Order: sequence, then C-alpha cells, then structure tokens
Amino acid sequence: MVLNYLFTGLIAALMAVPGTGQKEVATVGEEPVVKEQALQTAYWRYNNSTNTGAKNASNYTPVPDGDADACGDPGTIPCIMEIEGTPGNAADLQDFLDEIDTEAEVADEALHTKL
Repeated sequence: MVLNYLFTGLIAALMAVPGTGQKEVATVGEEPVVKEQALQTAYWRYNNSTNTGAKNASNYTPVPDGDADACGDPGTIPCIMEIEGTPGNAADLQDFLDEIDTEAEVADEALHTKL
C-alpha cells in the first residue's frame, strides 16, 4: 500500500512538471530545394601545332560539337577537348586544364588528337 501511494505521488509529480505531460508538435515548412543546373558539354578546338601552350585556354576556340573532321590524322597534339561546362566559357576550360599536370598530358585528355 505504501508503495502504491509513493508510486502515485511520483506520477503526479512528473505530470506537474511543465513539458512532461504534453507533447508539442511543431509543423516545419518544406525545406528549400536547391536545384542544380544541368551540366552541359562544351567542345574546344586547340589552335596550336605543338603541345606548347596546351594548358592555356586562350589557345582554344569553342566549337559546336566534337567532330574530328578538322583534326586530320590522330597524333600527340590535342585537337578537340570535351569538358563539362558552359559552352564558350573559357574559365570552365581553364579550370579543366589546370587539373592536368603537363602540356604533354593534355593530349591524353583530348577527345581527338592531331599530328
């Protein structure tokens, strides 16, 4: 009987403490959705006839597609670069080229090469 009385008192004390007798539910609005822009494919033609300058975006001209016809026979010099970025945005191309260690390695990343 004493235990029953103590137990009942404990329950009453807990219910008297604010916040323990009720559950508050807050409705949270929808979180904003960040929409990423779809990545585009950009093509660039290398203008020089040697690897010297292959890491400089100013030596490239934007082209509408990755057609290899203007490249001639494959070789060790980059011809057409295919990157993810905004077509015609040289900064995107330069960011891509900056990730390549040497000018000679640019041809390894090229979509098409030339002699």
